[in-house]
Amino acid sequence: MDLIKCYIEECGLEYDAHGNIKSEYYPKAQECRRAENKMVVKELNGGYHSVYNNWLSKYSKKDDAAYYAGWIVCKEYEKPKADSSDARGKSAAKIYKVMMGLK
Repeated sequence: MDLIKCYIEECGLEYDAHGNIKSEYYPKAQECRRAENKMVVKELNGGYHSVYNNWLSKYSKKDDAAYYAGWIVCKEYEKPKADSSDARGKSAAKIYKVMMGLK
């Protein structure tokens, strides 16, 4: 499922007989986040399932598993031109600590 389809599904939009979206609609930020999250989840469950399996088998039991979750998603899924996997890992670790109420 591509990103446009996720937006259409998330926002409840419909196609007309010619394959165009029926109305001019600008999604809210929350709808954008949900649509993009939906696409990432579908991709990680689909063609990029190896990214999750790699993290699960190598890093999920480590104390710094949250760091490696951010690191591996950046390194093996997003693959930016400039390697930012360490920064993404550190950010994921910080987010995890906040979510878990840790210091």
